[in-house]
Amino acid sequence: MKKYINLSVSSIIIILSLFVGVVSHAEEEAEETTSNTATVSNTPVACTMDAKLCPDGSYVGRVGPNCEFAKCPEPREVKTRANIEARNALRVENKEKRDEVKNEIKNLSAENKAKLEAMITSVKEQREEFKANLEVKKEEAKTKMAEMKEKLKTDLNVIKDEKKKTSAEKIVTSLQALNVKLTTNLSAKVDQIENVLVSIQSRITKGEEKGLDVTSVKAEVEKAKIAIENARKAISTQTSKTYEVKVTSESTLKTEMQALRDLFNKDIKIVRDQVKLAHTAVKNVATSLAKIPKINDEVETEVEVNNTTSVNQ
Repeated sequence: MKKYINLSVSSIIIILSLFVGVVSHAEEEAEETTSNTATVSNTPVACTMDAKLCPDGSYVGRVGPNCEFAKCPEPREVKTRANIEARNALRVENKEKRDEVKNEIKNLSAENKAKLEAMITSVKEQREEFKANLEVKKEEAKTKMAEMKEKLKTDLNVIKDEKKKTSAEKIVTSLQALNVKLTTNLSAKVDQIENVLVSIQSRITKGEEKGLDVTSVKAEVEKAKIAIENARKAISTQTSKTYEVKVTSESTLKTEMQALRDLFNKDIKIVRDQVKLAHTAVKNVATSLAKIPKINDEVETEVEVNNTTSVNQ
């Protein structure tokens, strides 16, 4: 019995060994099959030499791995005669529009140039008229002053001190001369202020050519013109004035002469204040203009206004 058992155990061991060997062999065959398959998949595929006509006139052939036709190129615009003619027509139309806009700007520039030149001419004429009137007033004041000096000599007879007489005559004469000098200088100052305003108006005109909204600036211009006119009126009024002292006695002469000087200083201050207002008004115009977007950009036009500030010529 023991002998049979030993035989059975030996038989089982042999069978298991054979089974393990068969399994190992199967795995080796599977690995070999996989390796061969990989090798086959990496092998270049030879496709037929067929060709396919694409819409743009080109050809494509078959490609691996499935030997399907390659994709045709993306379709491009076909330049037919109709397309070419349409493009040419569009170019002509665009050129006509550009020429039309250019002509409009040129015509507007010519119109604005005429307006600006007319404005400069008007400023020159008004200035020359003012100066002429001012010279007349100066001559009238000079004549009146000569008469007043003769009267002053008579009035000063009540003064016994000769030095006081001479001093009083000099004060009156110097006040009149100073009045002429200051009014002349202030008039020149107003001319300079007006020149700046004319220059600003030239820039406003160019801004209009670019289609900018300059309405608010024009309103400031009108205010500046009024301020300049008021300054000239004040200068004209001051030019006509003469300063006469009423001599009553020797004891009051000093007080009377001081009152005369104070009156002159007060009058001149009024004129200076008017000139300052004109200066401030023009400065406000410049400030308002600077706030407009793109006002400093160049104007694309061949027409330009020359000598816009040469109103002194």
